[in-house]
Amino acid sequence: MSRPVQRFDGQIAIVTGAASGIGNQIALDLAARGARVFGVDVQAEPLYEVPGITALPCDLADAEAYRALLTGIENDCGRVDVLANVAVDLTTGGPIPGPSLPPPSRSRLPRSTASAGVPSRSMWPGRRP
Repeated sequence: MSRPVQRFDGQIAIVTGAASGIGNQIALDLAARGARVFGVDVQAEPLYEVPGITALPCDLADAEAYRALLTGIENDCGRVDVLANVAVDLTTGGPIPGPSLPPPSRSRLPRSTASAGVPSRSMWPGRRP
């Protein structure tokens, strides 16, 4: 039995690790389902020619750069509806080192797919718990 495909028409989505692997598939799926997708990756070059994805190079190990990127997207778009933190450390294949943060609050990001170790909760100064 098949389930109906969820649409993301008009929603703003950020996908980290979007240049390859699972992050790339999530970014492509969100774009195909109508979301405006910002693909964030330290190696963003593969995303530059992908229709429906705005490629944004960023090293997530640099918390200030990631915070600025997220704040910029939210300021430009007015909101963020979907955050998929899929990036991993390319040298270890594990989580990206960053500040120790509690899991993201569901009230902050209604449709959040978060991965341990990727800074997200404290990145938006304007967000409230």
